[in-house]
Amino acid sequence: MKDLQFLNKYFFRYRWQLIWGILFVAASNYFRVLQPQVIRDALDLVVENINLYQLFNGFSLQEAFFRELGNVLLFFGALVLLLALAMGVFMYFMRQTIVVMSRLIEYDLIKEIFVHY
Repeated sequence: MKDLQFLNKYFFRYRWQLIWGILFVAASNYFRVLQPQVIRDALDLVVENINLYQLFNGFSLQEAFFRELGNVLLFFGALVLLLALAMGVFMYFMRQTIVVMSRLIEYDLIKEIFVHY
């Protein structure tokens, strides 16, 4: 690891890109973790309401209950898509900041090698 200490000056020079990249990684992973939780809540809602739906069998409220359950599931589906979109946006920014930083460090290393020779 001591051989890599040479790169610390470049990490310090491009610290803001690195900090933004780390923040984008954290945000992307946060939205990635929320997706299964939302799906779990939607499935729990369906499982809990199946018996309630069958309880309304033969009544006119069964159709209204089914429609309301469908609207709630549509909301959960839209929420999962929004979370995936947010995760994708932050992943794009993460890759852009970290890849650009790595290219800048690479360019600085090449310049330093050419100056040395």
